[in-house]
Amino acid sequence: MSGSSRFLSFLCLLLSSSLSSLGAQNPVYKSNTLIGWAASGTSTTPGSIDVQKVFPTCIPSTVRCTSVHLNSPVSYAGGTAYQPELQMVWTSDGLTIQGRYLSSCKAFCSFPATRALGTAGSRVSGLAYRRTVVGLAKWKKALFQLETVPGRAAIVTYIPVASPKACWTPVSKCSIPLPAGWIAAGLAYDQIHDVLFFSASGKNALGAWQNIIYAARAGSPCKLICKSPLVPNCQNGFIAGLAYDNRRGILYMTYGAMTKRVFVDLKTCFFKFDTACCRKGNRPWRGLALIPGWIKIPVGKPCAGKGCRLCLNMSPVTAGGDPALGNTGFRVHLANGPAGRWGFLVLGAGNCTKGISIPGLCGPLYPSFWIPPLVLGPHMILGRLCSGTTGQPLPIPVDARLAGQALCAQWLVLCRAGTGLGISMSNAITFTIADS
Repeated sequence: MSGSSRFLSFLCLLLSSSLSSLGAQNPVYKSNTLIGWAASGTSTTPGSIDVQKVFPTCIPSTVRCTSVHLNSPVSYAGGTAYQPELQMVWTSDGLTIQGRYLSSCKAFCSFPATRALGTAGSRVSGLAYRRTVVGLAKWKKALFQLETVPGRAAIVTYIPVASPKACWTPVSKCSIPLPAGWIAAGLAYDQIHDVLFFSASGKNALGAWQNIIYAARAGSPCKLICKSPLVPNCQNGFIAGLAYDNRRGILYMTYGAMTKRVFVDLKTCFFKFDTACCRKGNRPWRGLALIPGWIKIPVGKPCAGKGCRLCLNMSPVTAGGDPALGNTGFRVHLANGPAGRWGFLVLGAGNCTKGISIPGLCGPLYPSFWIPPLVLGPHMILGRLCSGTTGQPLPIPVDARLAGQALCAQWLVLCRAGTGLGISMSNAITFTIADS
């Protein structure tokens, strides 16, 4: 499919969406970043949520949120998942699951995990999040939970509940036999293929750890479709967490202190293991997820058309979290616009240009015309004076070819000018579809 065809297919999805509430958000990080719960090492000291940029930089991890769960004495207990629509991270200490907005790090939701293998010795050992799925899946958004006891693993599927909006209820569970003494402690989700990856680990007769990666369809998570032993290892230990890069087909796996990459080809069930290892630093991971990076850059300045109210801070803002693949709630809003007027969003493929002068407009139009931009609207601007807002949904398709692609957005506002119409213009923003 050509670039123009992909862009037009993407824009067609806009017509079926409805406007949601205003909530401007910026990128959490400009490039893909690993995130996970890190254990403290003592039962009385809370853990933390750490972040790290890896490959090729391999910068030591830093603490993003403090005082997150007390350390579990069970070494494989833990789990991390990232929800881009809310810029929220979900973590587990093995017994409970908590959700935190990264902007504040405060726990928004906390609930006891449903343990399919019983409450005596089973612990949550991995989490993964599904934004949406193409096709006839019974549940679109889902939180997947891996739990384990020596010799067995289970996967529980949760879906959102209406109140509170950010919590989950279990809807299915299944179990998987493992070799005697083995545990399963890493879970990741492939948004493109609707596939779950999980790891299983156990010691051989010499006491050295052996690790295997499994893959299964998310709709039948206990029916395995692929498996591969992991060689070589970064260290003698079990896999403590997994995360997946949807754009590149890369699986990140951590032993806690060290992390490496696996290049995945599901068509041939082929796993190519990178020999390079990246040291975490600080506390060891007890779960892993990937925050997709993206960029947002303002361009130009607003102007008022003939007879229109001058709103000096009128600008487009992004809302609905990260523009990640499968985020159906992403939007571009107009902030600080003239209330009571009609707004139109001009959306173009590629970066914003230096501006094109068009007769009748008060300023330059920044979207590129190499593919004709789409004009979306009208939308009534609600509010008072120059504090008006409105918005346009931009659901992001599940298509890896769109990751990293740039878009340019600019608002036009119609107002009466005597017996005719004037056109005011916001500044523009270049933003990229998130990198995973």
